[in-house]
Amino acid sequence: RALGPAELLQEARHHPTPEYRFWHPLTQEVAYQTLLARRRAKLHAAVAEALTEHEANRLDELAAVLAWHWERAGRTLEAARWSMRSGEFAVRSDLTEAQRRWRAAASMLLDFEQTREPLEVAARAHTRLLQFGARTGIDPAEAERLYAQGRALAERLDDIRPLGALVIMAGSVKFWRGDVQGALLRVQEAAQLGDRTEDPDFQTAVRYGLAFVRAYTAPPAEALAATDLVLAAADGDPERGAAFLGYSVLARTRQVRAGILARSGRLPDAAAEVEEALRLARPRTETDTIAWALAVIPHLDWLRGEGDGGLGAATEALRLAEETGNVGALVLALEGVALAHLAAGLPSQAVNACERALAEARERRSGLFEEARLLVHLASARLAGGDFGGARSAADDAVSVARQRGTPTDECPALLARARARRAVREPPDIVAGDLGTALTLASDIGVLTYEPFIREELARVRGDDTELRMALRLFSAIGATGHARRLEADLVS
Repeated sequence: RALGPAELLQEARHHPTPEYRFWHPLTQEVAYQTLLARRRAKLHAAVAEALTEHEANRLDELAAVLAWHWERAGRTLEAARWSMRSGEFAVRSDLTEAQRRWRAAASMLLDFEQTREPLEVAARAHTRLLQFGARTGIDPAEAERLYAQGRALAERLDDIRPLGALVIMAGSVKFWRGDVQGALLRVQEAAQLGDRTEDPDFQTAVRYGLAFVRAYTAPPAEALAATDLVLAAADGDPERGAAFLGYSVLARTRQVRAGILARSGRLPDAAAEVEEALRLARPRTETDTIAWALAVIPHLDWLRGEGDGGLGAATEALRLAEETGNVGALVLALEGVALAHLAAGLPSQAVNACERALAEARERRSGLFEEARLLVHLASARLAGGDFGGARSAADDAVSVARQRGTPTDECPALLARARARRAVREPPDIVAGDLGTALTLASDIGVLTYEPFIREELARVRGDDTELRMALRLFSAIGATGHARRLEADLVS
């Protein structure tokens, strides 16, 4: 009451609780600096304790404020704990801010007493920095430094779980920047650590890490078996494993299964898994999972030859990725946008989306595990737009990248794309048929059955063989690609 009329304070809000602010920042600074350091520290601690007691339903939202007060109070461990929590809250809307908070936590504990709890908090900070650095693009040297530091911290604990979580995220960095085989080695190490504990949360987390990478490196049947182990460990609980990975493992596993089923010739089942992933992830506001699941929808529409191409889903995924700064999700969303434009007969827009996705992935070193597929779609878009030479070049690159990455599930559609481009530039039919034969053998050997009717249709075009075309029609119907089945049926009638 006295400071208000003196124009030192002003009432900022009256209801429901009066709030005051300094009239001028300089007034605040002078008042603050006149306090003795010990008195300041006690006041900061008192504010932090009061906020914790009276704002119990807003602690996630206030975590950054609490971290600031505890740091000014000289209570480093409490500050680091709340800084970690503020990062977990920020990850839903701003990955850059989340990483800033986790770096602050790690920095606070750099020279702190190395007892159990500080070691756990510091190891978790390094784990989160690797996890979301993979999605925003992290320098490989920085990633290795964080991994080495985090591993040294985790290995001082008598608990293998923090180490396992760190190893998974180090594998995630490799995976998102395209080193799929390097990622596989690390998630296999984490899975071995999981075998040494009975903790269901930890086992769920490490099994998911392995299943995620095997979705790209293993035949679909083996990849699905790996996701079955995750679902068994999760036991229907969307919280299981979330303490280690920061998101619902159950929701992410459904989304991963959708991609595997889409390649396995089980398109309706894939669509059901996408719906379940979104049902689980939306109430939790897990934007990474939501964006990825949404990006699968236009891919399924493209494979079915049905629907509006999923542009609405892809656009929502793009918005989420751009709002949060998630480069990996941005790459996936742009891939969905490209497929939606292709389905709508807009090849130039599809080319633009593919080229932007490739540029973002290569420049930021995130989402590169999707490079071969983006090149396949780029080849398709250029072909549809009449750029036959550009389509041939993109398809060549797709085959090369798939083989270099060791991802045969990508090599199959890449060979199909190259065969189509070769036919367009009028290369000899036996050369075109050679690529198609290799793709057909690969599809059969590893079980990527979704691509078989597309390959057989292309073989029919090369050979002028209606029998092969009828086989493609039967296979399209069998996998649930109803739009493509109708299209071929009309071709055969005409």
